[in-house]
Amino acid sequence: MVANANNPDSFMGATAYLIDALEYIDAPANMCSYDDAFHCFLAFAGQPSHAAVIPSSLHTALQERKQKTKAQIDKKKWLVFKLGLDWKSPQQMDRRDLFLDHLKAHYTIIAPHRKVPYPPTGHWIADTQSVGDKWHNHLAFGKLHDKCMPRLPIHILDREQLTKDVGPDQHAYIVDPNCKLYILICA
Repeated sequence: MVANANNPDSFMGATAYLIDALEYIDAPANMCSYDDAFHCFLAFAGQPSHAAVIPSSLHTALQERKQKTKAQIDKKKWLVFKLGLDWKSPQQMDRRDLFLDHLKAHYTIIAPHRKVPYPPTGHWIADTQSVGDKWHNHLAFGKLHDKCMPRLPIHILDREQLTKDVGPDQHAYIVDPNCKLYILICA
């Protein structure tokens, strides 16, 4: 049970089992706290000075738990890196810079400045009238996922007024011609 106490459910199970054992031997009440009983037990059992009183099977289970915990942490770090969420990592910054350089070199679009933005701000955008009709009732009267967002009108998109249409399978690095800074990245 100790070896598998790496996720919240098994950790709570091991804690409950430990609390039952402590109550069975009439341990002091301060040792029977659900919040820290298992952590205190692990700290006690992991000290080299207590190695003589710890059974070898428990010592083996503690080592196995340590290895499983380390494997879980390594797996989380790998996943965070692969998803590109670790912005403090030098490797991640290099990956991002390389990707942005690739976008700049191959997919740069200079967006002409418009006096009136299109599509208009403060609107939901629908590709076609039929899509707008399907969403109208829900967006006007239905329960919205985010209650803080206001109910906005639906605007039907006029593709003729778009400067550039970037498809879902395309990349774009859109640059403002006035300040030469990117204003949008589609990847």
